[in-house]
This record gives sequence, C-alpha cells and structure tokens, in this order.
Amino acid sequence: MKNTNKNINYSGTFPKYYDLINKGKDYDKEAEIIDSVIRKYSKKKSLKLADVGCGTGNHTIAFSRMGYRAYGFDVSRHMISIARGKSTGLHFECKSFEDVDEPFDVIVSLFDVVNALGPYKNLAGFFRSVAKNMKNDSIFIFDAWNGSAVFLHPPEIKTKAIEWKGLKIERKVIPKTDFLRQVCTLKYDIKAYKNGRLAEHVHPSLVINFFTYNEIVNALDDSGLKVVQAFPYKEPSKKIAENDWKINFVCKLR
Repeated sequence: MKNTNKNINYSGTFPKYYDLINKGKDYDKEAEIIDSVIRKYSKKKSLKLADVGCGTGNHTIAFSRMGYRAYGFDVSRHMISIARGKSTGLHFECKSFEDVDEPFDVIVSLFDVVNALGPYKNLAGFFRSVAKNMKNDSIFIFDAWNGSAVFLHPPEIKTKAIEWKGLKIERKVIPKTDFLRQVCTLKYDIKAYKNGRLAEHVHPSLVINFFTYNEIVNALDDSGLKVVQAFPYKEPSKKIAENDWKINFVCKLR
C-alpha cells in the first residue's frame, strides 16, 4: 500500500537527523530477536528477506550481516539515499511494496511502519501487498502500537540530547493525541548545534494512526493472513497484555 499519509515528513531535513535522534536504538539486537522468531517457523538455511519501510536501512543491513539475502524498500527517496550510502552492496529501492511483485521467504516491517500508513482503511491494502509477495511457507513479522495501551497510557512529552562528532542535537517530541480518531500527532522540535552555535532549527511532524489488537487482526484476516504468534515488543517468550505499548505480530498466509 502506498503511504498516503501526507503528514509523515520523511523528506527535507528530517532524514538528515533521523539516525542521530534514534542513536540509542539497538537495531542489531532487534534483528537478532526477530531472527530467533524466524528460525522458530522456518528451517530453510538461506532466506530472501524484504524489509518494508526500511528507512535509512539499519535493520536491512543488520539482517544482511546475519546471512539473509536482504532487500530494503521505502517510499522516501531521502531515506533510501541515506541507506544506499551506508551499504552500496545491498539492494535498496524507493518503491511502494504495492508495486513489488516477487516472492520472499521473510517480510519484515519494523519501527512502527504500519502506524505511518494513514487511517485504518489503508491497513488491509498494505497487508494485501505483503500477502501477494509471500509463498505458502513465508513469514511476515511487523510491530505496531497497541491501541489499548495508548488509551491507558497516552504518549508524553519526551526530550533527548545527542552529541556526535562535534554536533549536538536537542530533540523534543510533543504528542497531541486524538482518541476519537485514534491519531497521535508527534510534533518534533530539533535544534542542531555546531561548535556551540545553533546551526539549524526544524519542526517536522509525524502523524501516527494507532489501532487495537482486534482491528489489526481483522485487517490481516481480510488480506488472507493469519497471526501465528503475537508478543510484547522484543519479548517473544511472553504473552501480550492490554498495557503492552507495542506488539510484534508473526503471520503466515491463511
């Protein structure tokens, strides 16, 4: 499904700071956890993997290091350009997965990609694009905000400071949550300092749509997919609960 959420700002200056403001995220560890789940459901030695909504390619590169034949897809040419600059040997393509037509053993979509697609009506379309690129024994793994937890524990203002190679980034995220429409607008305030002086001050915003567990399962079912496992984010040995802020879904063709 094409990203029709026009308020998602993955162009301009935001991609430039994307990796810095997410510097504490352990992409390698997350890939290891997902790999352990994949190996639970697949005994194949060589697996062709699609990373849908790959952003700047950090998960794609991590999976490639682990031996997967990894391909990264994203609709933002700015993010894909950064990904290609990190690893010229990998296949990164600026394309909606709706326009991809080739089978994969594993399809992953990580770091809240499904929440950036727009309203609920877009979910099933995205899941259908995944299903058409799966084989009978393929696995689809994604993560998503848990709508129940958002209602119970709404997002709060977060601040973060990062220093890297003489550059200091101050990031503030101000959430505005519309519970009736199940939408959270994340307003960023990013200040970049170089040699102690303010070099750039940008205010991108991201609109996140959050869904309940049942809404996601229904959209999967409408797309010919079934959930074979759901677990709290990065904790595959546990069962999900209503206050788990993010959930990983493991799916196969129905």
